[in-house]
Amino acid sequence: MIYADKPISSSAEDKLGRKNFANQLANTLVNLNSDDTFTVGLFGKWGCGKTSLVNMVLEEIEQIQAASATDQKLIVVHFEPWNFTDTSQLLTQFFVGLANE
Repeated sequence: MIYADKPISSSAEDKLGRKNFANQLANTLVNLNSDDTFTVGLFGKWGCGKTSLVNMVLEEIEQIQAASATDQKLIVVHFEPWNFTDTSQLLTQFFVGLANE
């Protein structure tokens, strides 16, 4: 068996039983009753499955919103700060990504 450091892209690939947590987090986010903006942080050691979990949560959010009769949808800004080398570039790209969404 070969293991690669490649995150899963779907809950169908979940072999660690994290789908229920991803589902609960997605439902919490979609059903949050607040007009305030918010940020979700996911912390863990390198290689522990953070990106896989994020992918499952985003998949679940899409499914929940597709089945919803409401026009109100979450706006997800996916930003990976480790891709930038300095603060100026990081801030510029963050606001470009925010404006695009």
